[in-house]
Amino acid sequence: RAFWLLGLEGDRHWPGLLEAIGRTDLATREGFATARERAVNCEQVIAELDAHFATQTYAHWTARFDEHDVWWAPLNSIPEAIEDPQVIAAGSFVEMTPQPGEAPYRAVNSPVDFSGYEPRYGPVPRLGEHQPEW
Repeated sequence: RAFWLLGLEGDRHWPGLLEAIGRTDLATREGFATARERAVNCEQVIAELDAHFATQTYAHWTARFDEHDVWWAPLNSIPEAIEDPQVIAAGSFVEMTPQPGEAPYRAVNSPVDFSGYEPRYGPVPRLGEHQPEW
């Protein structure tokens, strides 16, 4: 499993992240001390953080982020995203029946939502059903 560190505002959130992960030594390391230095040396910063994150589990780090108010979010695989409770609660999917007698499946819902409009879902057309007759 992986995670994103969200919305880190350069120098504002860096000390809290370092405290959460137990790497306050990076606050004064050359090339890591300011947001500008970290941007210039981003490959080194990412490599250092990746190596450190590899020393503990996903559950360990995400718990530490929560304890220290570090902004983060999970980086889900497609199967994980489909089963995510927030995605389901947001109505991101709709149950569809391709044709009568066929097994229903979950499809991506329309991202467009107009006030007062209720979308109508119907069966998927059969192969060639909407093909023009010549």
